[in-house]
Amino acid sequence: MTKNRLSYIIKNFCLVYDFNDYHEIDLAHSSDIDNQSKLRIVKGSDHPKENPCFDMWDNKKIPFLFDSEKQEIISEKDNRVVVNYDILSPIFYLLSGQQEIDCKSKDKYGRFQYKDSLQYKFGFAEIPLVNYYFDILKTAIELAYNIKIELKHSFTTCLTHDIDEVDSAWKHRIRIQLEKKNFIKAGVYFINHLIKPFFPWRNLEEIMTLETEKNVKSTFFLLTKNNKIDEIKNADYKLTSNYIKKQLLNMTNKGFEIGVHGSYKTHLKTNNLGQDIAQLQKEISGNRFHFLQWDMTKSPQVIEENKLNYDTSLGFQEQIGFRNGICNPFYLYNFETEKAYEFLEIPLVLMDCTLAYKDYMNLTPNGSIESLNSISKEVKKFGGVLTLNWHNTFLSNYLNTEWKEFYFNLIDSLKKENSSFETCMDTAKKYKN
Repeated sequence: MTKNRLSYIIKNFCLVYDFNDYHEIDLAHSSDIDNQSKLRIVKGSDHPKENPCFDMWDNKKIPFLFDSEKQEIISEKDNRVVVNYDILSPIFYLLSGQQEIDCKSKDKYGRFQYKDSLQYKFGFAEIPLVNYYFDILKTAIELAYNIKIELKHSFTTCLTHDIDEVDSAWKHRIRIQLEKKNFIKAGVYFINHLIKPFFPWRNLEEIMTLETEKNVKSTFFLLTKNNKIDEIKNADYKLTSNYIKKQLLNMTNKGFEIGVHGSYKTHLKTNNLGQDIAQLQKEISGNRFHFLQWDMTKSPQVIEENKLNYDTSLGFQEQIGFRNGICNPFYLYNFETEKAYEFLEIPLVLMDCTLAYKDYMNLTPNGSIESLNSISKEVKKFGGVLTLNWHNTFLSNYLNTEWKEFYFNLIDSLKKENSSFETCMDTAKKYKN
């Protein structure tokens, strides 16, 4: 492994652990048993194995992706410590986005698919595997240098809302009846809307009120375009509407964060995302791309060149969990400069439609509890960030009412687990300081 890539790994390690003495660590990534470094990480294969070895660490069975033969995880001999599995290569492979660059298959939106991931292949989507590798590295450093290394942060939750639809619920209600051939009912709904306008997705103020009552703040990601691109719609609202202007003012006055929800295909061109940011006419700290669009060869540069502090697009659309194998904010890798990008990526861990949609996990709220409890315990274990994306359409009294109740109950449950709550902007600031 090159010096730059090793430095990149250590840079991300130091986001998780309070460890400032890494420059004094004599660490080698080598299969040479005669290597005299005080700490040696054995080098595995050049690519992930088809049949990686699974072993136990911290009561969790985890895959060692670049090794296929079972070893003692850490051994000590002659005042030297050896990690006998290659943990550095898979850390880089997952964190940097190399996995996605190597995969040529994309879905119709140009996205990396869960079914093409190592997480799917080896069943560790809901395990922050990089954090376990980091924990092994931490333990090895402690043994080699007789020191104690502590986690830098405590369990945090970031509540976020992608605001895609605000004005079109009345059309949606009529369309559903037309699809069912209930023409009379569709007509009644149309007349009712003319008499008493039906806008249940104009609930942004209600969301802020309910969250304020629970003493939490969230981040709202706003689309700035309401056009269609390749028949894919952006927002159903305009930023210039009186309702949206009022809610943007409310968000600012009440201490909520406004982020940009980069419109369709802005993940490919710096200027296109820049135009979206400019339309908000506010100081914007972070982004999440519409439809979670992301191209690992282009999107990081788009975020960087727009001088954003963070992005939080990287989660699987189809599966909750850890797309880059980590539950903490981290830096992506610039393969051209061979250095870390300057913005932080805040992993998107779980999303309402991922849980609910038939084409994804197809779970009920009750059916989601076990997975969410397991994931929150993993995030808490490593002092990570549990980032939720709950659309305002899942927080209305028109549809998805059970998911609305579930969301606010989840906040209560996370409070009982001693999670703090921060906006994405505040989390990014904390990690960068």
